[in-house]
Amino acid sequence: MKTIIPLRLAFLCLLMVIAFPGESQDRPSGRFLTGVYDLYPWEGSGGLKFGFHFDRSLRAEFGILKSDIPKRKLVHYEGLANQNISLSSEFNFQFKDMILGPKLSYEYNFILAGVKLSYTHYFDLHGNADPRITPEAGISLVGFFNIFYGYNIPLTPHTFRSIGTHKVSIYINYIPRIFG
Repeated sequence: MKTIIPLRLAFLCLLMVIAFPGESQDRPSGRFLTGVYDLYPWEGSGGLKFGFHFDRSLRAEFGILKSDIPKRKLVHYEGLANQNISLSSEFNFQFKDMILGPKLSYEYNFILAGVKLSYTHYFDLHGNADPRITPEAGISLVGFFNIFYGYNIPLTPHTFRSIGTHKVSIYINYIPRIFG
């Protein structure tokens, strides 16, 4: 049972990457809406996520993201806001007590502020699990560089001692279309 939840999370993340391919290049000019079903006024692009988390231990994060940026024809703040859906993994640097955490996140950033909600399924190499939901908020440079405070909410009574409830995170969202 403990291995089924990470497999489900990985499957959901794979569906997310397939379902949100980004902006199509064959759209007629003058159309504002984007996305695979033309449902929202955002322009999509893929990218990479890097991060470090500080609580009771130091952890790193690496993953992929789909970033959406509003198009100029619809809004006056093009480039000043974005929303990201990401699939990543956290890991610590204690190789004797290795803890991994596949993570699914949604993030919204506007100018100098951002919020994020994540589900992380931490597990160790002995089969113990510690799933958590983490709301985060903090300072953002239009979503490309973030410093967030987060509160890890445990979903089970078993928790890992090396993962605290309060954490500070530093993220870099690298989006090649923006950074060229």
